[in-house]
Amino acid sequence: MGRYVWAFLAFSFCSIFLIDAFQRNTPYIFESAKMAEMAYYGLEFEFQDWAWGDHYFWRLAAAVIATGFVGFLSGAIAQSNGGRTALIANIPSVLVWVGTFYFVVFSEYEIEASTGFAVISILAIPLTSWIAYTFGGIGAEVQTGSYASHTVLGIKPFHWLWAIFPLYVYSIGIVFVVAYAVGLQFFTFNDISFVATIMAVISMLPIFAWILPLYASHQILAGEAMAENHSATRGLAIAGLLVGGVLLAMLVQFVCFWIVQKLGIWWYT
Repeated sequence: MGRYVWAFLAFSFCSIFLIDAFQRNTPYIFESAKMAEMAYYGLEFEFQDWAWGDHYFWRLAAAVIATGFVGFLSGAIAQSNGGRTALIANIPSVLVWVGTFYFVVFSEYEIEASTGFAVISILAIPLTSWIAYTFGGIGAEVQTGSYASHTVLGIKPFHWLWAIFPLYVYSIGIVFVVAYAVGLQFFTFNDISFVATIMAVISMLPIFAWILPLYASHQILAGEAMAENHSATRGLAIAGLLVGGVLLAMLVQFVCFWIVQKLGIWWYT
């Protein structure tokens, strides 16, 4: 019973962090030109004022992706009945979508893109429920088939209590670089030139820069690396990886996006 409770709590809290990572990236991804214009004229603004704006498909994508990840994690925690556990854990999210639909349809206030948000609210209820059930089952299968029963995906459970915070920071970076890379693919979709290919490859390099520190940290926590070292040494190594990884990933991201921008200006103008 205890595992199911922890799975429910993990699903709820982790989904909040992941959804917030998507929302925080919304103005940077979709409103960068408007932000630059406002800054140029000296106008003050707060990033949270943007919320989701009129980007309802982005909101749906955030829900789908976040549900898949947290469903997988909750299934791994539960170990048995992973799909059913994740499905039940998704009920609060379903209630949020019901509330969203009611608010945008019956609210007296003028809401941006209200029709779009009403439609995705209806779509999100069955879609996220199916994703939660599916990925919850996959998470349980992976856990029981590949990792010891006293761990969660190879990591001792108490480590997940602090791991959620660096995961949140990294998820913000990963969401941004993935969205940037995907957006570039759409922009250069009809261009099959060598330059467009190089731009696409360079735009994806920051994704690996953000993911590799997490992978290396998991290897240490799971005892697959540095197992012979003292726990304090392993802890320092993980701290160095996570802190240094953020700085390195930001540097790689800046350099790669700068190169892509310069190539784009040279090639398309």
